[in-house]
Amino acid sequence: MSGLISALFFLIASILVALALRARGIVQHVVTTMVSFAFFVVTSGYLLSSLKQIDEPTLWGLCSLICLAGSCFVAAWKKVDIFGAIERTKCAIGLCIAFVVLQHRKGGFMTRLCGAFIIAFVLTQIAQLLVICLLPPANHDGHSYILPRMAQYIQQGSLDYFPSNSSSQTVHCKNATVLHIFSYLSTGRNENLVQLVAYCCSILATFSVFGIASVLWRNATVSLLAALTFSMLTSNIMIGVTPQLDMPITGFVAACVFFLVEFSRTNRKTWLVMSVLCATFAFGIKSSALLLIPSLGVIYIAALVPRLKTARRERWLKLGYAGFASLLVGAFLFVLPAGYGENMVQHGHPMGPEDWRQIHVLQDVSIHERLSIGTTNAARYAIHFTGVDGMGGDGDEIQNLMRRPLAGLFTAVGLDLNSTSNVRRPFELETFYTPHEDMSFWGPATYLLIIPGIIIALLRHRKKPFVVAFVAAGALYFLAQSYSSLYDPWRGRSFVNLGIFLVPLSGSLFVSLNGKTLAKPRWPGKLILSAVATVVLFAAINAAYSRSSSPCNLLFSEAGRIDLLCRDGVEFANRIRRYEENVPPGSTVLIGHGVRQAYNYPLYGEGLNRRIIFPGQEQSVAGIDFLLITDVSESPRQGDIPLDVLDAPGRDGNWYLRPMQSERTAAFQSSLTY
Repeated sequence: MSGLISALFFLIASILVALALRARGIVQHVVTTMVSFAFFVVTSGYLLSSLKQIDEPTLWGLCSLICLAGSCFVAAWKKVDIFGAIERTKCAIGLCIAFVVLQHRKGGFMTRLCGAFIIAFVLTQIAQLLVICLLPPANHDGHSYILPRMAQYIQQGSLDYFPSNSSSQTVHCKNATVLHIFSYLSTGRNENLVQLVAYCCSILATFSVFGIASVLWRNATVSLLAALTFSMLTSNIMIGVTPQLDMPITGFVAACVFFLVEFSRTNRKTWLVMSVLCATFAFGIKSSALLLIPSLGVIYIAALVPRLKTARRERWLKLGYAGFASLLVGAFLFVLPAGYGENMVQHGHPMGPEDWRQIHVLQDVSIHERLSIGTTNAARYAIHFTGVDGMGGDGDEIQNLMRRPLAGLFTAVGLDLNSTSNVRRPFELETFYTPHEDMSFWGPATYLLIIPGIIIALLRHRKKPFVVAFVAAGALYFLAQSYSSLYDPWRGRSFVNLGIFLVPLSGSLFVSLNGKTLAKPRWPGKLILSAVATVVLFAAINAAYSRSSSPCNLLFSEAGRIDLLCRDGVEFANRIRRYEENVPPGSTVLIGHGVRQAYNYPLYGEGLNRRIIFPGQEQSVAGIDFLLITDVSESPRQGDIPLDVLDAPGRDGNWYLRPMQSERTAAFQSSLTY
């Protein structure tokens, strides 16, 4: 109960912040409230971590009460009329409903098209919420390092460094993990609802894209079509209900861009400050967000330069001071505590140890090699975007026909797409990515709506500074992903951020030449748009209801927790089931050398009722009950309990459980170092 009360207090405090900042309109209110909520939670988490109390729901409630009291003081200082704000909100909602009813009565083609998008959006959200409420996380990255690090931080009561069998479990930044911890504790340790973090960030991104498109096109229907297109990209749907870190980055980068365009529209430095804070928050979620700096720089230039040209020197200085001060505050609150300094201390580099960086980043290559590798990567990613993600196996032949000409073109100009050097996994032309959070890209909306929208925007509306800026920002981000790292077929998750810059431009398909009134297509145009919408919306709905890790037939099945947790890695289910049969709740388990990070999270048990430690943590506990080993690194002894079917070993060999009642860990410390 205290967790839910703390969530309510944080929410009320965030609403008061939005009112104190004089937010106008539903989009400004929603985005400001959601961003402020995350700011409150994360700063509270870092404070509790410093006190070694991040696992205590009661203290979370105290922090939320302090935030609420501070927000009430600020609201009183700003003379916020709360009752007037409630009335204005009711009026705004009433106007929106009246607008929808009026448009429905007019019954134009664009209204019906927008209605189809809204219906599809509602259906996909129902599917998303069903997955969140009824199914525990099954994502591989979630089990291998995202949820285990959350469990470790709760277990030790702080965000301090701890040794692990996975570099990813220790080197990634912590802002999103604090949100995961709060979500987990405030819902009574409900592991399903940890997925709410990514889902809420997807809603934040959708509202932000709507606001961005509104500034571009000045038309609610067009902006809504662009925002709904963004929300129903296949990769968005896939990662929107996982514990992965990519959607939180997308949510806060989208909010950053939204506040920037709002600053450009209103000339209020409040939104410039909020934009900088959102950017620093995103950088503290995952270091891959740093690749967005060039793209965000272009947007900042597009937003600031027109204002500075007409502003006096005093205005320049005020904006400069506000931007620099917010950058320092954001760095102090959201970047420095997130883990860059800790990585520098532990590994001598802000991004983590050398072996981890070699897996993810192009290192020690000449400029010529980087150009060659990056260009090949760009070609591979372009091919990935040319597909029918979301349609599953039904579109295999179509996807094959679409990809082969493009692959042939790249091969003809001398690119070796099948090279196995500088790749995390070899490129496979005919690997069809069914709806899956690790493998999907954007789906058919890429070439049916977004690319045509970009072309038309450049041809018809290139005089709008943000049109050119968004295209340049998208190109920079695409190149940054291609030239900075090894080829990675799972990169579709990161390219969700690309949609922030490019999807709003799809609104150009629905506006007239002057950009102010809705286009009125004739029958050929109506037929084309109807066919396009049918394909895009079918792919989105199909992806939401047939995602490979959460098939609908599991939603109401009688499968147990372990089967549901391991539905994306069924080979681990029997191993985890045997583990739970032999390790009583409350036990302390030491993970031995050679046990890799695959599916670490289920070892903690339901509600984190088992304590997991790694070599180097032995001194922090009174005793070890079990030692977990693999026969790849150590021969099992008599009395060791096998956890695998011996003739069908797992990816890291057979696991064994060694009871430690009569033995102490000191005898094993020398052989259990990573």
